[in-house]
Amino acid sequence: MRAAEKRKTVKTLARRARAGADPPARVIDLILYHLLHLHMPSAAAERSYARLKCKYVDWNELRVSSDLEIRRSVAVAPDAGDLVRRIKTLLNRIQSERSQLSLEFLSDLNKGDARRYLRSLGLLSPATIDLVLRQRKRADVVPIDEHSERVLARTGLVPRRVSKTGIQKLLRRLVPEDRVLHFHRAVLDIAQRLCVRDEEAVKCPACPLREVCAFGRSRCRAAQRNGRRRGVAKRA
Repeated sequence: MRAAEKRKTVKTLARRARAGADPPARVIDLILYHLLHLHMPSAAAERSYARLKCKYVDWNELRVSSDLEIRRSVAVAPDAGDLVRRIKTLLNRIQSERSQLSLEFLSDLNKGDARRYLRSLGLLSPATIDLVLRQRKRADVVPIDEHSERVLARTGLVPRRVSKTGIQKLLRRLVPEDRVLHFHRAVLDIAQRLCVRDEEAVKCPACPLREVCAFGRSRCRAAQRNGRRRGVAKRA
């Protein structure tokens, strides 16, 4: 992908997510909000988060609720059971360590110590940790998870065989500072809804990046060729 196409791709992604809600300010809220986005498309994650906030007085009430009850609020997730167990385990761990469900103390730590504490919880993806550090510690990072890496590699925005550090360097050059969260949200949403792991289930025709995506263009050309062959076979 050429530099001009990369800039166009970044702008397209950032534009798509502009209308989304701002992420929550409190650290635990932000973590749970992001966990939902890692397990389902953006619109479904926003609705699930709103249902959880409406249904439970606070996260402690959710922590002591039954798995089945919580699953009703996140049922759209294909792995809803695992997601609920992960959320409850995380909340129980924080409650056990801190005697309260609050991580606001992270604001008083330097970036390195804050990152080490979040990693010590053992349940957070690097993308979630980067998001928290970006929001609370102004860390110069672009949150990227494994699903987002798949989209970026298929489009050609980043090389397929490059380290996470290399991806960070590339994206920091490409993505404007005020568009990082929009970019992250849009890439993650495309990964969840359209550019799924199974190549046979990818929905390239519906993707907003199909015109600049190397993988999408090849898939669309192949579909057109197959369509023409079927047309010829029918006429014969």
